[in-house]
Amino acid sequence: MPAGGLAHRIYREPQGWRSGLFLILVWGAITVAAPLSMDDPAVRLTWATAGLAGVVNGIAEFFPTDRQVSANLLRL
Repeated sequence: MPAGGLAHRIYREPQGWRSGLFLILVWGAITVAAPLSMDDPAVRLTWATAGLAGVVNGIAEFFPTDRQVSANLLRL
């Protein structure tokens, strides 16, 4: 992996509303369905937390980063 490749994989620009909506729907379903099928409360909490984190990432896909805002302002 080239230098900065891992950082590029971790930090990426938002992809738009389609991927955001997909993340929200999939992780929202996981948040609801996974805890219902588990017996252990700790495992339920873990799946619910992971699902909510995925939903938050989906919501974040809707908002531009500072770099995108700056580029749009420079175009004006």
